[in-house]
Amino acid sequence: MASCREISKLLEVSQPNATQTRSRLETLDKAIKSSDKEYKIGKMVCHASSYRMRERTFQLQTLKQSHGTLTLSLQECKVFLGFFATLFPEIIEWQDEIEFNIRTKRELRNLFGYPRRFERTITDSYIREGISWVPQSTVGCITHIAVNRFNKERPRNTLPAINNKHDSFLALVPDGLVLDTAKHMQECLAISLTGRDGVNFTMKSEAQAGKNWGKFSKDNPQGMKDLA
Repeated sequence: MASCREISKLLEVSQPNATQTRSRLETLDKAIKSSDKEYKIGKMVCHASSYRMRERTFQLQTLKQSHGTLTLSLQECKVFLGFFATLFPEIIEWQDEIEFNIRTKRELRNLFGYPRRFERTITDSYIREGISWVPQSTVGCITHIAVNRFNKERPRNTLPAINNKHDSFLALVPDGLVLDTAKHMQECLAISLTGRDGVNFTMKSEAQAGKNWGKFSKDNPQGMKDLA
């Protein structure tokens, strides 16, 4: 089993060439897959980096979310966040653009063109709020549009959507229509968007089904489970 410290050491290579990067990623991949904390580490790093979290906050959030089972030094936090920035420089560039627009224009627009004004005193936390607003508000719009479309196009023997949970929605359907309805719901969510680079894309979605709204588990075998 690879420890967090062993994994972080694999990241401490400055400006590798293409061959070194490929070898380093292969070694890193093996180390992470052999760790029982790979999912937590990956998810926390992606979330923290996407919202421009700094080392100290990332360290505390990691400790909190893992219920004290995952402790990282500040240096390890710096290495993990730095590696994400190396892999996805376009995200860091986009975050810098968000900050520039907030400071100069005091306004942001999500991918549907809806605006939000930023009139408060500008702080680091206010900038992070702006960074999170663009994707979060875009996702909220996607779900609203999807629910409206589903309610208009649903079969007569299917009830309207009964839940809108910001990035997902729920429908109650007969057993024989589960797969077809799930496919239709995903089609409703597949709204074409245009990114900052002018590229058109749609966000991927997953579907779950169950006899109740709880998550599938050994204690809840009829809960919501991923559909193939």
